[in-house]
Amino acid sequence: MVGRPILAAVAFQAAFPRSGMQHYERRLPHWDTVYQPLFVTFRLHGSLPAHRPLPPVSLGHSGKAFVAMDRLLDRGTTGPLHLCRPDIAELVVTASPEGDRKLHRYELHAYVVMPNHVHLLFKSWLCDGWGH
Repeated sequence: MVGRPILAAVAFQAAFPRSGMQHYERRLPHWDTVYQPLFVTFRLHGSLPAHRPLPPVSLGHSGKAFVAMDRLLDRGTTGPLHLCRPDIAELVVTASPEGDRKLHRYELHAYVVMPNHVHLLFKSWLCDGWGH
């Protein structure tokens, strides 16, 4: 099942300016949000083609750059596809709800396990990574 992006972080911030989402950059951009829905995608190392063209800067923060990279992942023509293995996919399926039910770190709304990446939609209950 291939989903479409729910709402890119910058689009979310623009649509809900009082959401309390904070943006900062180190090597990569970060968006911190608590008590608000957050859509996260993570992928297996090496799952994007090594010499892929990057989305044009003109796409900016519209969410179109995310869609372009997500389509590359969805094709799954290069790199590892370990999440196709039921035993490995089951680890992700089992672990994803753990942070909700057992650890109470977030409320998991939805997740999709793809052959080389995972999409999560959740609401964080923690103010920082250390539970404060």
